[in-house]
Amino acid sequence: MKPATISDVAAYAGVSTATVSHVINKTRFVSEATTNKVKEAIHALSFTPNASARSFKTGRRNIIGFIAPDITNSTFSVMVDEIETTLQKQNYNLIVTNTKENKSKEINDLRTLSSGLVDGIILASTLEEYSDITANLPKGFPLVLIDRIPHNSYADSVLLADRSSIQSGVLFLIQKGYHRIGYISGLKRLSTTRERLKAYRDILIENDIFIPELIKYANSMSKSAIRCAQELVEAGCDAIIAGNNIMTID
Repeated sequence: MKPATISDVAAYAGVSTATVSHVINKTRFVSEATTNKVKEAIHALSFTPNASARSFKTGRRNIIGFIAPDITNSTFSVMVDEIETTLQKQNYNLIVTNTKENKSKEINDLRTLSSGLVDGIILASTLEEYSDITANLPKGFPLVLIDRIPHNSYADSVLLADRSSIQSGVLFLIQKGYHRIGYISGLKRLSTTRERLKAYRDILIENDIFIPELIKYANSMSKSAIRCAQELVEAGCDAIIAGNNIMTID
């Protein structure tokens, strides 16, 4: 059987093809009664909109890219789920890539996704400089940074409360009587690493119990914190804070 066309849907619903297009793309208000007629026609005819044709006409693909640094990290898995749920309400789809904290992989993903595959990118970057990001995107390409801010960034960003979270954790341990508090830090180039480590250091200095030797560096990925934890235990730590949730699990 020949696939149904937008003209078939319009004829079945008794409306114009333009009205069908507005219902599908949500580009103009259509009354609830008419919208329901169009949806019934789409269902009855098993009509599937031609994404390629729509993209050619509108210049949009209704797809957003999310470049994650470590998809095994539950923080980013939750982000993917929430972002996709939100996008679906706006008739958008999501493409996810996983850089595994690899700079070259991120640059390749930026170039590939922005070459015409997506309308915009949400990025949790492993790069240090914002210029390294913009150098690999078309000028003016829609971008939102999430969780991390590279140096000299002026992009819209959605961030976590890194400093207050670490300070609350360290203060809790101090109040419980712990004074040799070790810290497992992630990749030094990440803004989250710098912010969380500074918060840890500042609060211990304020309480006159900072010991530089009790800071160990992992790579923010799974299994990287095990050696650090062993070294801190051997150094006589009575408590340990890890710089992200995946290293905490280690």
